[in-house]
Amino acid sequence: MPETLADVDATLRFPQLPSALMSRRRRLWHRCVLRAISPLRLLGPTNQNAFGILTYHRVADGVGPDPAMLNVSPTLFRKQITGLLRLGYRPLPLRTLIEQRENQQRLSSHTFAIVFDDGFYDVYRKAWPILREFAVPATVFLATRYLDSHDRFPFDDWSQDDVETARPLSTLECREMLDSGLIELGSHTHSHEDFRDRPVAFRADLKESVDTLKANFQIASPTFSFPYGFTSPELTDIVRDLGLLCALTADCQLVTANDDPFQWGRFGATNLDTASSLAAKLGGWYSTCQNQWRRARSR
Repeated sequence: MPETLADVDATLRFPQLPSALMSRRRRLWHRCVLRAISPLRLLGPTNQNAFGILTYHRVADGVGPDPAMLNVSPTLFRKQITGLLRLGYRPLPLRTLIEQRENQQRLSSHTFAIVFDDGFYDVYRKAWPILREFAVPATVFLATRYLDSHDRFPFDDWSQDDVETARPLSTLECREMLDSGLIELGSHTHSHEDFRDRPVAFRADLKESVDTLKANFQIASPTFSFPYGFTSPELTDIVRDLGLLCALTADCQLVTANDDPFQWGRFGATNLDTASSLAAKLGGWYSTCQNQWRRARSR
């Protein structure tokens, strides 16, 4: 049955996540893959005219062992950031990379962007002090419906730590980070729902998020990332039509000069990653090996 505007205010819809997103065996395999690709960074980047985007959810202690959730401890986060800086990588604001692409400037394989999905409080409490210490910019994609809430995100059924550290960011915390000049705010929709096959609801929800960012933070044209990585040509067209600057997917791919900014890929930064394995991802080796593996399996 076609979706109508009356469906927009229906019960929130979130995808059913398995109780164990990544088994112990799968985690071991993932760790082995990261160790195997780490030395490949010494061969140089696979594409000189490309850059990478690293994604985190949370930076906090006790957020679980599952690397699929893209959570790291503050200690590991510091090691990853300082390690990349020592290896010669230069973090830039996402908007700067968008401008470089629009101005047809040559992209650098040693530049990258850091982004955080959802907008957890511990980004302010744990990640921002480290970013500030090393003058590293980042973008926080907010699920704007939950700003100032003292409850756990309703789609967060995998965090087991204290609700205080897992709560959403407040408006004041966001403004403080924004005023620093290091942190940008983007949209992660308003309610962070599963919008597959629901374009009318998606448009209304995203517009509410854009309006909230404009009213609270004077952000007229935000950047965007798809919740859960769920996207489609129809949803992408809506993002473009509403005047956002870009849209990030969950594809583990570098961003090249010819890529549509509304279909940019990015890499997850996990608690199994070292600075060397992240450098290998930013160098294109993770996606190269992944693409070759997929081609081999399809034969």
